[in-house]
Amino acid sequence: MVRMRGVLVGLLWIATVAGTSALVWAVISITGLRGGDPVLVSPASADPDGTAVPGLWRGTPGRVSATCKGDDIAIGTAVPQPGYTVDVHNRGPRQLELEFEPKGEGSDVYLVVRCVDGAPRFQRR
Repeated sequence: MVRMRGVLVGLLWIATVAGTSALVWAVISITGLRGGDPVLVSPASADPDGTAVPGLWRGTPGRVSATCKGDDIAIGTAVPQPGYTVDVHNRGPRQLELEFEPKGEGSDVYLVVRCVDGAPRFQRR
């Protein structure tokens, strides 16, 4: 009888953990869908010698981070706002080209990023 009780407690514990995990993942998934489809494009590599210079652009359609190391640029993240998508047309190393497109009405935003004097310069076209 004691052994049966232990098995039942174990099964109840497993069911509770599985149900809670499923609920947490459902909430995370729903929240992520409403958050504007964040996109990790290609994470910048670690900079052991400290010569990389980061930069960030924020605009109505979203945000972009990039890092320059000398004249070479690397994209960090490109995150569209809700109602926009982002396409990366050129990933460097001389320049980045990204396009934010509205899902409904509105104009596309085209962004070009280059290293100028060793730092990212974001130019909207």
